[in-house]
Amino acid sequence: MPAEISKAKQNSENAVLAWLSIIAYRNKDKKPGEKLVSVSNVVKEHWASYGRNFFSRYDYEECESEGANKMIDYLRDLVSKSKSGDKYGKFENAYIEQFEPDVSKHDMDAQTALKPLIDPALSVSKLKDFTGREKPTVIT
Repeated sequence: MPAEISKAKQNSENAVLAWLSIIAYRNKDKKPGEKLVSVSNVVKEHWASYGRNFFSRYDYEECESEGANKMIDYLRDLVSKSKSGDKYGKFENAYIEQFEPDVSKHDMDAQTALKPLIDPALSVSKLKDFTGREKPTVIT
């Protein structure tokens, strides 16, 4: 098994074990027939105390290099006009994230909550113009 798959599998197993430990601890004093605390309950309590971070990633797999490189050059020029400095890192993925402290919005779908950020990002990047892609291959 390749190392990256093995590491991902190990991380997944550790996440499951962590959640099982949390749920076991939160339900340790429950009597038979009492309603148990669920993962959803724990997550919503956490969001109520600390807020929620909405997150999304748009993957455009197997894009032609020429169009993707032209888009990066365009964005690099756009950024250099608004900021000084020539420090650019390697572009691999675009992530969109927003913190939401308002409890009444915590149950929103991430794509709905992030739409006011996603739409302008896609427009400014001119991704469709450069890559010809109407939509992402994968939305996470």
